[in-house]
Amino acid sequence: MAENNSEQLKYVLDSILTFDRDDLNHVIYAVKDRKNYLSSDDLKGFRIGDRVQWKHGTGLNKVKYTGTVSKINRKTLGVKEDGRGWVGWRISAGALTKLEETNG
Repeated sequence: MAENNSEQLKYVLDSILTFDRDDLNHVIYAVKDRKNYLSSDDLKGFRIGDRVQWKHGTGLNKVKYTGTVSKINRKTLGVKEDGRGWVGWRISAGALTKLEETNG
């Protein structure tokens, strides 16, 4: 299946090179719609109070953070950082990893 997706992607990328401005606008709107759908679908896996982890930064300077979901927005999640509860982040659900609950 992955090989088939790779062939489809190559076909789409090659086709884009031949598109005029109107065709490109249609493609852009379709991509945005798909990304919005996937973002909203990702949000369904999270609930307020869930423990999450994410990385922030670039290259080798990425820092790992943990926190708790405090709000669910249309496209992002509000997260309060552990140890600094006054620090709030708005993060896309795709950038978060849900941590397993450990009942001790």
